[in-house]
Formats: sequence, structure tokens, C-alpha cells
Amino acid sequence: MSSLFIGFGILAVIVTVIVYTGVLFIWGTIRWIRGLINPAAKSTLAPVWRRKAGLPLLLWIPALAFMIPNLLEAIQRGRSQQAMADLRSVATACEAYFVDRNAYPAAGSMDELARILEPKYLQTCPRRDGWGIPYSYFTRKVEGAGPQSYRIVCSGSDRVVETKDPWSYPEGATTNYADDIVYSDGIFVRYPEGRSN
Repeated sequence: MSSLFIGFGILAVIVTVIVYTGVLFIWGTIRWIRGLINPAAKSTLAPVWRRKAGLPLLLWIPALAFMIPNLLEAIQRGRSQQAMADLRSVATACEAYFVDRNAYPAAGSMDELARILEPKYLQTCPRRDGWGIPYSYFTRKVEGAGPQSYRIVCSGSDRVVETKDPWSYPEGATTNYADDIVYSDGIFVRYPEGRSN
């Protein structure tokens, strides 16, 4: 919905600027021709252009005030959607690894995980989210076996991991892009949904 508003806002600004510029051009051309015909009228040309030049700025201010929040919202949404896609692709590779080995990859970081998964299970393992922070990978082991559960965490727009215990996240949707995104054992435990607060 906000992308629709952004589109209308941009279209309104473009149409306004084009129409206003066209009107100024036609008006200026008429004044210029009048100045050629009657040199005494030429002296009024410059003040008209100077007087009218500030109007586009006045038109841009409300348009920008309308577009900037929507643009920032779209950027955050795009980054969170990219993070969700990355978490899904890493999780799919972990599931394929589990099928072959009956355990999830034992790794302490995304770099270690990438060395295990690339290139057999995942061509290129995403390591960082759209905000530039490395994803976190955690596993739970069962006695006498390898890891039987995993969790992949994106720290969100605030770039801070919310909890020291990756297994203690509240479940469900969140409307704040600063909240962590968590994928565990084939499902999203925590995920962004809707407009950020």
C-alpha cells in the first residue's frame, strides 16, 4: 500500500514540475518575444523569472514531507524481506545437510557454516543482512548425536541482538523492523509484518 502512495507522490511531483516548468518556459518565451518587439518591456523579464523561481521549491516541500516516511518504510521493508529470504535459503541448505548426515551443521558462526554448506548445499551462503550485520547461527545438541535443532537470527534495523539466549525469543509477528528476525527448524519464529512503529 505504501509503495502505491510513493508512486502517486512521485508522479504528482513529476507532473507538477513538468507542467510548471512548461508554463514558465512559455511565459518566458512570450516575454522574450515582447522584449524583441518592444525593448522597453525587456526590463520586466528578469524580475518575473526571479519571482517565479521559488515556487517549485514550495511545491517540493510538501511532496517530500509525504514521500520521505514512505520511502524509509519501503527501504526497511525491503531489507527485512531480503533477510527473510536469506534465512530461508540457509535453512533449506541446513535441512539438506540434515538429510545426508542426520544432524544439522555444527558451526559457531556464519563463516563456519558457509565453509560447511558451500558449494554442495548452497552456492553462496549469505553472511550479512541488509543492515550490514552478520547473521547468527545456533544449534542444540542431543547427547550422543550431533545438533538436532538450529536457529538463525537477524538482528534487525537496530543492529542489536535482543537476547543472549537464542531459544528465548517471543513467537509471532512484529511490527517493528528493529526486532530480531528468527528462523528455527523450518519455520519463522519471529518475523516482521506491516508498518514499523
